[in-house]
Amino acid sequence: MNEKQTLKDIQEQIKALQAQEAQIIAQEKEEVVQYIREKVAEFHLQPEDIFSGGSRKASAGSKKPKMIRYKRGENEVWAGRGKKPDWCANMSKEELEQYKLDTPIPAE
Repeated sequence: MNEKQTLKDIQEQIKALQAQEAQIIAQEKEEVVQYIREKVAEFHLQPEDIFSGGSRKASAGSKKPKMIRYKRGENEVWAGRGKKPDWCANMSKEELEQYKLDTPIPAE
């Protein structure tokens, strides 16, 4: 016979499953932490090696080059970030759009 479950029955099942979930997470977390500790010791890793987005050696020269997105004439350029240079400081967005490059070019 198939008994109808009550809300209380379902809530108790949810609590039991949540407790089971917490146990599994704790167990798997400990396994992952142990694995990470082994690899940190094996490779002599430092926090900045893991949390800075790459190794210290690779990140030293791996900055993206500044890209020019707006250009008027030979010496009037702007990357489109930060404070606007004098040549375009008072331009509206619409006025500035006429100087926007279709494809940004690396700054020299």
